[in-house]
Amino acid sequence: MKHAVAALYAYILKFFVNVIPWYKHRSATRLLLSIVSPFDVVYRDTLQHVKNAADTIASLASHASWAELRDMHGVVRDVRGGVDDVDLRLQRLEYGVRQIGRYTMNCEQKIDHVLKVGIATKSLVEKPPAGSRDIYCFQREILVQLSPPVDPERNLHKQQVLSRNRQKKPGYVFDVGSVMAALNWWGTSPGSSLLMLQSGSRANAATKSLAVELISHIQSQHRETLYTLSQPSSVDYTPSIENILRSLVCQTIRRHSNILHDLHDGFNLNKLKSNHAEQEWLDLLCRILCKIGSSFVIIESEDLCRLHSGDRKWQLQFLSAFKQLTESVQASGATVKTLVLNFGAPDPKLVDGLEGSPHGYATVHRASPLPPRLKQTAAARSEKQRKSLKSLRIKS
Repeated sequence: MKHAVAALYAYILKFFVNVIPWYKHRSATRLLLSIVSPFDVVYRDTLQHVKNAADTIASLASHASWAELRDMHGVVRDVRGGVDDVDLRLQRLEYGVRQIGRYTMNCEQKIDHVLKVGIATKSLVEKPPAGSRDIYCFQREILVQLSPPVDPERNLHKQQVLSRNRQKKPGYVFDVGSVMAALNWWGTSPGSSLLMLQSGSRANAATKSLAVELISHIQSQHRETLYTLSQPSSVDYTPSIENILRSLVCQTIRRHSNILHDLHDGFNLNKLKSNHAEQEWLDLLCRILCKIGSSFVIIESEDLCRLHSGDRKWQLQFLSAFKQLTESVQASGATVKTLVLNFGAPDPKLVDGLEGSPHGYATVHRASPLPPRLKQTAAARSEKQRKSLKSLRIKS
């Protein structure tokens, strides 16, 4: 190709050199010369060489293109063969996974049947013959049984990210001044205490943001913090008081690996893997919190409150469950500070019906809306609210 291009340029330059004398003549002379010695006759050989060189270059370029195209087709065939091989392997792997899944399901059904038969007559506080290794194995199984569909820590992290992204939206900014006094009482009162924060008008989102900020703040103080946040809608999860208590028990077992070993006296580990009533979960959680000594419990359950919206009897039962937990832990010499966030129609008389342990009530209001032109002001106000919340005094 290089030599062909060089030959083409050589013939073109030769042609230009040969025609220079022609253009030195005047027009009349060139007219006469064109009759005597025509242009195409004198330079026909040179022009033919130029044409031949151009044809050679075009032919070489065409052959090179076809060769490159053949190479590309070869590469495509190789890649397609590799993809087909990967598809075949994936199909075999998928078939193997289905076989393993069916085998595992059969094993689980047999194990569940054996466990149900074995623990049908056992109570939660009966003592089985269990050693350290048995407790470790049971702990792993229990975590699988008790874990909610969405891990609480992962759910908290997701809500923290959403809270930061929503800081410029007025509807998600809470008025910390409306609840700061109640929170300070709850955090600094001696012994155990129970506080219910009621979501105000159109303040559900702000109340949930407040719950996330509270959990983050208390965790930053290195305090034992148990919490539940609303779970996304799922066919595998039905919001209930029992599931909330199960989640709290699961958190304590995951964080304190020796908690089951400390409870082995008079405690049936097998019974944990079966269904229980609300009172049984309360008793178990109370025993665990007594072993921990000092803890904070924050309950944000908008999904559950929405399910029982307008049912005052259920709301009283819901609040009474955590009142009982607070009193039981306090009676055992430990400390638990319980915060329950209620959603729905405000009802201050709901807390007035509680007796016994110290309890309080406050309503969460969302911050007054700002016009769109003050977006920067809204973000600054949101940051100021969070800084005010960080001044919350915590005393265990």
